[in-house]
Amino acid sequence: MAELLAKEAELQCERAAVATLTATLEEKDVALVKQEAAARSAEAAVKEKEASLSTLQEQANAALAQLEEAQGDIKGEYMRFLLRLILDLPETYLYSLVQS
Repeated sequence: MAELLAKEAELQCERAAVATLTATLEEKDVALVKQEAAARSAEAAVKEKEASLSTLQEQANAALAQLEEAQGDIKGEYMRFLLRLILDLPETYLYSLVQS
């Protein structure tokens, strides 16, 4: 009888250990699910930032192209202005510059 009671006590200890381990595993599963969700959220945020940076890069490239085009236009206008200025000078003034 004492042996039976000892076995019963041992089984109860083992059941308690199994219950504790089961609860611990369930807690770890919950924590893992939360970590996975956080990782997916972080990954989505990174992808969103990458898309945003890509859009900003495209906008910067477009602005740079517009700036370069505007600089070319300004250079062309400046050259036309100088030519017009030179061509509009009186001939006597141009002749005196050549002679000196």
